[in-house]
Amino acid sequence: MLKDGIDSVRIIKPIVLPKKYDIIFYRRDDGTFILHRIVGIKDGDYICRGDNQTENEFPVKNGSIIGIVTEYTKNGKVIKFDSIRQTVYSRFVVNTVLLKKFLRILISKARKLKNSFTKESSSK
Repeated sequence: MLKDGIDSVRIIKPIVLPKKYDIIFYRRDDGTFILHRIVGIKDGDYICRGDNQTENEFPVKNGSIIGIVTEYTKNGKVIKFDSIRQTVYSRFVVNTVLLKKFLRILISKARKLKNSFTKESSSK
């Protein structure tokens, strides 16, 4: 996750069509600017999702794309998007979303269970 005011991204105007795993900068119909990863393409439109999210955004139209991320700086370290490290990370993030959803549900249920035990023991 990028930290506002600390980390930065380098965005270039697309000269070719974005592809799966690219991070794109686009504008929603309501005017909001978004930086998300392409997780799929369907009927010429993009399916996007933030790396820290589990819900997809669809459709993202090609005409709403402003740029493509080529590198980012995190904690002072420049990471190029075409590096092997970033390629592995991109595929991991996109392809483990079901695991992430399952773990979030499991953690939520564990917290509720813990809270119910805490309330029971404090009322005795």
